[in-house]
Amino acid sequence: MVTQNRGKYLWENIKAGPPKISYEFEKGITINGKVEREQKPNSKNKISLFSLKTNLFDETFIDQNNDFKFEHFFVQDSTVLGLQMSNEKNNTLTTKIEARIARNEPRFALGPSFEKTFCPIKKVPENVFNFPPPKIKATTLKEVEVKNTPQKEVFIHKSDVSFMARAFKIDGKSHQTLLNFLSSNGYNTGIDPSTNTVRIADRRDAYKGWAPGSYLTATPPNVYIDNFLLYDFNDLYYLTLDQIDEIYIDRTGSSDVTALRGHGTIKIFMKTGQKNEYFKVKHTSLIVTKGFAQNFTYKTVPLEDQVEFNYFGTLNWSPNVELTDHSDFQIKIPKNGQKEITVLIEGFTNDGYLISEVRKIPIGVNN
Repeated sequence: MVTQNRGKYLWENIKAGPPKISYEFEKGITINGKVEREQKPNSKNKISLFSLKTNLFDETFIDQNNDFKFEHFFVQDSTVLGLQMSNEKNNTLTTKIEARIARNEPRFALGPSFEKTFCPIKKVPENVFNFPPPKIKATTLKEVEVKNTPQKEVFIHKSDVSFMARAFKIDGKSHQTLLNFLSSNGYNTGIDPSTNTVRIADRRDAYKGWAPGSYLTATPPNVYIDNFLLYDFNDLYYLTLDQIDEIYIDRTGSSDVTALRGHGTIKIFMKTGQKNEYFKVKHTSLIVTKGFAQNFTYKTVPLEDQVEFNYFGTLNWSPNVELTDHSDFQIKIPKNGQKEITVLIEGFTNDGYLISEVRKIPIGVNN
């Protein structure tokens, strides 16, 4: 193009007649829906799509008909997705969100058919154990009835956290605020004067420059209410202990299953039937049912001489080829573009003599 006086393609022609899309891209799933909150003219409200376990996050604008759409996402089955509405200042807005998942990718008209199952159920004979008769004089009991009064487990959400978490059962008699409670259990809490927002930080973050009233360098923990991750700690400002049933504090972060790990994990579980005027879940969750298959790790079958293969790249194959009436036999090995292969032949004759011979066999086009 540099040596030619005139190019073959003119930029004006390319801009004047851009190519048209003949076939839409079909891969992936589509997530579309509608928000209940009415949109103002020229509003720039957005919908955020996120999945904590798969580290997924994307945004799109809401049109004047309250509709939104996310297209061409490769999401696996049973993935939990969250949808949240926010304004142009990135403030979260509470609204009802209806969403649905569609997969426009065409399916195979004729699926694979199998004559029998891959893994038949192996019938194992029932192993019945019978006690031997006593050797001394004894009385045979017909039945034994054991009565036990089970004690109710105090903590009912232990399975949602790791064993490293400290558990607190709230009796409901205290009207102390949650922030004061966290301040008594290893966290600095308060209001950030620069943003007027609630901040929580581990007191052990002093080496990062922590000072009372300064939240610039301390990393906050991940706080959950009824297993919903909070992005805005302002919801905790008016929360009191008489509304809470259990609190779990894990300063190691082992109780956090998300990819967005903070400095520790705090899980709060509200009382059943508690009317909560302060905390509201501001996002909608849905589970993918038309997604892609779950990832699985592919593992090759280990070889008999796997260690030698890893070090030297050699394979030992010892076939049981018996020569009877005829001395002809056939062995098939894969052909990978070699021009010549070296074969070591070892065995015994009928007279008991050892056969050990190395032969180089050329491989042609028709071989």
